[in-house]
Amino acid sequence: MYPSVGYPAGSEDAAPRTTGPRSMASVRKTSVRPPTEHLRLRLLRRHETLGRIHRGLADGDATAESLHDWHRELRRLRVEARPWVALAPRARTEGWGETDRALKGFSSGIGKVRNYDVGLQLIERLPGRVRREAAEPLAELKRALRRLAQRGRRELKEAAMEMPLPTLLEAAGRPLRASLSRGASDRLAREFNERLAVQVARVERALARAYRRPRVARLHALRIELRTLRSLDQASSAVIDRTPLPFSVALRSLQYDLGQLHDWDVLRETADSALQGRSRRVVDRILAERVRAARRRVVRLLDRKPVRRDIESLLRAGP
Repeated sequence: MYPSVGYPAGSEDAAPRTTGPRSMASVRKTSVRPPTEHLRLRLLRRHETLGRIHRGLADGDATAESLHDWHRELRRLRVEARPWVALAPRARTEGWGETDRALKGFSSGIGKVRNYDVGLQLIERLPGRVRREAAEPLAELKRALRRLAQRGRRELKEAAMEMPLPTLLEAAGRPLRASLSRGASDRLAREFNERLAVQVARVERALARAYRRPRVARLHALRIELRTLRSLDQASSAVIDRTPLPFSVALRSLQYDLGQLHDWDVLRETADSALQGRSRRVVDRILAERVRAARRRVVRLLDRKPVRRDIESLLRAGP
């Protein structure tokens, strides 16, 4: 079903030829895969996961946990495929832009439904007093979220049926069957380093904007840039055997709190469009306070010396 890993003759990924007995040291040296092959195998695993995601979407009954995992996997697939596509021959990557847009569309749809599911969980996390005092407006919001989530799942199912699984797998797997020339591993290392340098600069700009004026939109932008940098760093450190960037516990905590802020803000926006009249006013007051509290927590974290120090270390460690 999935494309096999080929070792085209004459490429740097070709399996080593043996002409006689070898020492253990020689075996270890020649059995080490080149970075390009590491990346190919990572992407093939993502490719298999893509098949499971498509089948799950076609079933139309994905759980909130599955949606969260699928959203993350699609994001990682797209991030890790870019360096490979940059190196593969044009004949193998023609049409990748359209495939990437399809993957982005699936990811966006999954993200929306996931937000509705998370919104239902957030309502249950509100203090008991708040839930009792605003019982009916919150119940109305929960009904709206369930309707939106059901509709979103139907739309994802329709999207999956419009692009049959064999078509999607062929389009996503075609670049992975490319034969890369000798020296491709060096070019891959440069490609990763260049992308990391660009992403570190994007994080630095997002941080500067967030420190100047920590609006919710700017903090959301920072969350996206940090998340992309971390995904790219995890892939590159595994593929080209470089030292990972220092994403400390404090920075991972910052990412988590940025995610919480985003979830509350999305729930507030959803409630604003789904409710009307008194229910919308009551719910908006509740959710506005949760957004403010989540934002204050993020701002306090950004102002802490250990976090500032870890941010500086992260930026200095970039290529």
